Amino acid sequence: MLISRTQPGRWSIGFLVVFLASIAAFFGAVSAGQRGGDRFLDNLWLSAPVLGAWLSAVAAAISGFFAVLARRERAVLAFVSVLVGLLVSAFGAAEVLLPH
Repeated sequence: MLISRTQPGRWSIGFLVVFLASIAAFFGAVSAGQRGGDRFLDNLWLSAPVLGAWLSAVAAAISGFFAVLARRERAVLAFVSVLVGLLVSAFGAAEVLLPH
């Protein structure tokens, strides 16, 4: 089964779609000529889609966890949203915690 039957599963898939749209908006801004500065919030045209993508990925993971664990959801896209949320959270934590 690809599409979710439960409401939290549908929310997680919706947040996954918002994540993909935010990433597309970020790359669209970069291809339009926007460039970053020294700090994260120097260019809001770039930082706002990235923050939106991060928030939606975390929300997709939380609602996906709830759908899978509490509501016994078995839809593939619910599991994909959990996986994407975990990967984005791991990369975000690594970006903050590990110097480069």
